[in-house]
Amino acid sequence: MAKKKSQTKMVNTIMSQAELVLDPHGATYVCWGEGHEKQVQPLEAKEVTHFISRFYVDGKKKFPSDHIIAGVKKELAFYATERGQFRNIATRVGHHDGAVYFDLGKPGVMRISKDRIKLVEESDILFIKPSNALSLPKPDPTAKNDDVKKLARFLNFSTEDRTLILAWLMSLFMHQGTLPLLSVSGKQGSAKSTALKTLKQTVDPCEAPLIGLPRTEEALFIVSTSYKLMAIDNVSKISGGMSDAMCQLASSGSHTGRKLYTNSELVVIKGRALIGINGIGVEITRPDLLSRTILVDALPLDGRHVTESQLNRLFTKNHPAILGSIIKGVQTALKRHDSITSNSTHRMADLINWSICKVPFHRAS
Repeated sequence: MAKKKSQTKMVNTIMSQAELVLDPHGATYVCWGEGHEKQVQPLEAKEVTHFISRFYVDGKKKFPSDHIIAGVKKELAFYATERGQFRNIATRVGHHDGAVYFDLGKPGVMRISKDRIKLVEESDILFIKPSNALSLPKPDPTAKNDDVKKLARFLNFSTEDRTLILAWLMSLFMHQGTLPLLSVSGKQGSAKSTALKTLKQTVDPCEAPLIGLPRTEEALFIVSTSYKLMAIDNVSKISGGMSDAMCQLASSGSHTGRKLYTNSELVVIKGRALIGINGIGVEITRPDLLSRTILVDALPLDGRHVTESQLNRLFTKNHPAILGSIIKGVQTALKRHDSITSNSTHRMADLINWSICKVPFHRAS
């Protein structure tokens, strides 16, 4: 009985300092903190375990047992179902009432609508902040529409391929439709990884921007909960199962598996992520994935070489202007999107329409 009272007191204390919310699918999230330090995490996340452990009231132990943690989370899930409000929850980019919300991290959230671009501290969307996520710089409000061309300096591709790459990158902000896969091929030493890393850090930076191809489809979906843009390095071949999983992620799909190997309880992982891969002759055999893929080839460096530190300094200098230009491009797309009509029945029709909205914007030299 004493343990039950201790657990109940712990739950009450947590609820006085945190907010319980539900996403549109009914999953429970815990929110705590203020401003750019605000945390929004799924109830099952390790960050929530660490947070609720602060309120452990049994002075005999320094850390609550797994049994106590499970009991507290079970009670929190119950109260969330009974009292929690439904909220839009996203990672890095979200959509609400016709506007695009772009989580910059410490600078705040950029709200982009047809009529206005505004940096806000509180948004209509709650953003999950993965533990390895980094903040973006404050976008340059004086950036010109074509300042995105500065990104081309870091992309060792033909003009045509750069245009396709920018279309892929901008699809990150699409609300609906199938997201394309970017497949970067090229010889060894053609700066494929550098290009993919730069694209990742442009809009969704983190401490480890390049990851290996997850071993299983379930692992791919789990990783997608922490990344809005997944940059997968050194891929040689994509299996049939992984191809299907990538197609599902491109179209707001889900993966169902057992919560624990010791029971039959099912857990559904939902995700939608923009994926880029690179490798020497990446082999994509499934037509379904291939029809969603933008294929580009990195050019030989021909003896040209710039150190990574030089590239980083140049990128840091140009990043605010590039971001400002991207944000203006998103606003342009929002303004023009409703006026674009297309008879295309291709599965990438939404991407085509979204890109048409920004044709002048996308021409990278």
